[in-house]
Amino acid sequence: MSVSTRTVVRSDAAPSTIFLGLDVHKDSVTIAVLPSDAAVPTHVDKLSYDRKKLRRYLERLGPAATLRACYEASSAGYVLQRERATWGIACTVIAPPLIATKPGVQRAHDTYDASQLARLFRAGEFTAVHVPTEADERVRDLVRCRSTFQREILKSRHYVLKFLARRGLDTHGAMVLATELADWRRFGSARELMAYFGLVPREHSSAERRRRGSITKAGNSYVRYDHRRSPWSPSRASWWGSCGR
Repeated sequence: MSVSTRTVVRSDAAPSTIFLGLDVHKDSVTIAVLPSDAAVPTHVDKLSYDRKKLRRYLERLGPAATLRACYEASSAGYVLQRERATWGIACTVIAPPLIATKPGVQRAHDTYDASQLARLFRAGEFTAVHVPTEADERVRDLVRCRSTFQREILKSRHYVLKFLARRGLDTHGAMVLATELADWRRFGSARELMAYFGLVPREHSSAERRRRGSITKAGNSYVRYDHRRSPWSPSRASWWGSCGR
């Protein structure tokens, strides 16, 4: 929510003015009713978030011109404020970080919050939030959503790259393995996997004589796409030999 530059709400109100503190949730709205000449709210009611019921409730309180409502800026957005405006009721959206709290207060609930909103609103101790037009809000939401996605994509990219770096894989190498091997579970052991890669040594043995040479390169050549850059070079064969054991 964007906050205007210290637009403090003042209560230059006639004695007949009724201040309403609205604690808004997804499915309910708690309303504290505080007349200008009352010390405490005359009543606090919890209603379901139903447009018709809310309007009937407010109409029973008195003429629309005598009602002044407020609620905290939140995920509820400006829907309530715009609805009240069409009903002829002045409604102010309050900046949450600037709401004063008493030292030592450790409890909060809907009834208390609504009553505090009404009391502080009447005392003129609130800072109002600038309410944009619906067109401006749609554009702003789009821009903010795009920025959020960009941050999340960058965060995910950094995570993946760091993970691959820790495991000795580069992005290309990881994609080659994912596409060429598909299901790793089809290999019963690390030796079978090494044979598929062609990373097992050549062998010419006879009787007691054992002779081994370089790797066979008889397996899938794509996973050995470039020994100069790939982590699957012959020098890494020992690392693969330890896998799955």
